[in-house]
Amino acid sequence: MPTPPIARQLRMPRLLKVRLEGFSLYSAKKTIDVTFSKGAFCLAGANGMGKSTFLAALNYGLTGIVPDPNRRFDSVAEYYKYSLGFADAFFNGRIDEDDRDKAQVSIDLEIGADVFRFTRGVFEREQLRSLIVESSDGESVEFDGRPLTPHKRHVRFTQLVPAQIGLDTFEQFVFLQQFVFTFDERRHLLFWDEKVLEQALHLCFGLDPKDADTADSLRREAEVAGSLGRNFHWQAAELKKRLEQLESVSAPGESAEELDDIRGRHKKLTVERDEAEEAAHSAEQERADADLLFAKTTAEVARLSAEYERAFAEYLRGSASPAAHPVVKASLSEQRCGLCGSSGTGIVEAINANVNSDLCPLCGSKIVARIRTPDILKKLDSELAQQKTEMRKAMARRERAIAEASTAVGRFNDTLSALDRFEREYASLLEVGEDGDGSRIQRTIAGYREQISTLLSKRQKQYEKRDEKKKELNRLRRNLIAQYSEAEERFVPVFKTLAHSFLGINLDVRMEAGARGVSLTVSVDDVPRRKIFQLSESQRFFVDIALRMALLKFTSPPGSKASLLVDTPEGSLDIAYEKRAGDMFARFVLDGFNLIFTANINTSQLLLALASNCGTSHMRLNRMTSWTELSEVQRAEENLFNNAYQQISAALAKGSTRPR
Repeated sequence: MPTPPIARQLRMPRLLKVRLEGFSLYSAKKTIDVTFSKGAFCLAGANGMGKSTFLAALNYGLTGIVPDPNRRFDSVAEYYKYSLGFADAFFNGRIDEDDRDKAQVSIDLEIGADVFRFTRGVFEREQLRSLIVESSDGESVEFDGRPLTPHKRHVRFTQLVPAQIGLDTFEQFVFLQQFVFTFDERRHLLFWDEKVLEQALHLCFGLDPKDADTADSLRREAEVAGSLGRNFHWQAAELKKRLEQLESVSAPGESAEELDDIRGRHKKLTVERDEAEEAAHSAEQERADADLLFAKTTAEVARLSAEYERAFAEYLRGSASPAAHPVVKASLSEQRCGLCGSSGTGIVEAINANVNSDLCPLCGSKIVARIRTPDILKKLDSELAQQKTEMRKAMARRERAIAEASTAVGRFNDTLSALDRFEREYASLLEVGEDGDGSRIQRTIAGYREQISTLLSKRQKQYEKRDEKKKELNRLRRNLIAQYSEAEERFVPVFKTLAHSFLGINLDVRMEAGARGVSLTVSVDDVPRRKIFQLSESQRFFVDIALRMALLKFTSPPGSKASLLVDTPEGSLDIAYEKRAGDMFARFVLDGFNLIFTANINTSQLLLALASNCGTSHMRLNRMTSWTELSEVQRAEENLFNNAYQQISAALAKGSTRPR
């Protein structure tokens, strides 16, 4: 009898080629063609050049979504459904308006024995522009999507991909690709997200992908039922408070006086609210009238000023003295030049010297003669002065009206809040009404008791549903624990080896089952680190990457070496750990897996160690400084990029001569 498999093996995809068209972000190279040879592919560039966007575009091409960093994970199906629209927002700005129609991602993808060749428009949700599936040897076409509509191609794609991988749904593939086999700029950590980790464990260690789907649905249904139960409990508790209030005044005597007092206070608050509302309305009207008056006087001042300047210009052409011009007059009174803004007593002296010498204050030209200021200028000057006075009054009135309106609106809001709080606190007593007699109060009490009973019954049903779903879920969790126990001897050493190559200390991982589900716990020198703060930032990041590498290695069948995408968190590393991270990456690559990762162009030990270990046969360095325009700072220091690139290239060449 054949031995049952230790765990289901997944033929996760291996990226072969990608072509990006119409990505305006890459301004120097509108079409990006990249071929991924086996081993490590490093996209090296400077800050702000679009390295993270490249990985996001890859995953968008594969899955049709870009993860929204603000969306929490509730379930596999919900995450896919509610993330579909975020790609539009993500690529806006990265793709110009003129490029929207032609922007697309074309991918060649190997899954098992087949190669998928497809193109997805960036702003075309749940559509494919082309889809062909060929045998990996190129001898036969397994599926030709040309006769189908773009939407039907996408639907067929979502059926073919999970079937080839060994999953139950396309949403499961999206989950694994975005949450497990990609470490991107979100820096989402599997070890410390119990919901995500449990689903990943079901998919990687379970024997049937339908069980993973069922577990995901059961957990979500249990959460919803528990939430509804708590909501019904809260509603019942609120009604119980109202019931207690009514029961306190249901008997005659002092309690009746208390009810009258509550009604009186409510009436007083209502009157205060109404008066404050009326005052706020009047203040807002006053403010609007003041705004209108200020606008009117301002416009009149502008009109008179323009008319005065026209009249003065006509007068000046008749050889009048420029001393009467408003610009000159203002400059003299304010001791500030009305043209250039210079200030001081010297300005006044210079203007007066020119005027007294019959010279123009601006150009110094000789003024031939003077005549008396005509009556029209005197009249306009008088009107302008009067109107400026009116404008100042209007401005003062407007400022006062704004302040009064603000105070009145604030008081209205305060009275509104006070009335709202009071009505919520005494809602049950106020519902009885002014003419409420004992029988009416008793009927209200009876109604509340019935509502409370109904809510408590609904609460109980939801809690029973929650417990039932948890019971079914716990059965699947026990199966998962048993399956993990059988696989532990193969999986844990892989993880420990990768993690040790980074940390240099003994690291262990074990599965734990608790009230919140099944999870993996990291231990350092046999001490559990269950809280995220118990490891440094760099330890958290790279231990989590090691977990992803171990899961990919464990689930991949022989000959199916999938791709892991990593937006390298270099900034968290010191110089010692840079080299060790490079060693961990190299160990993963030399085991036959593909690593597509981003890095800054520098001489960090991470890139040098990886290059030295892998050589040109297992690593390719793609310099993306030719993809887009460099900033002024980057152009000034471009020789630094060149030097760093040359050092890494030299390490690659040297690594190629090392025996494997």
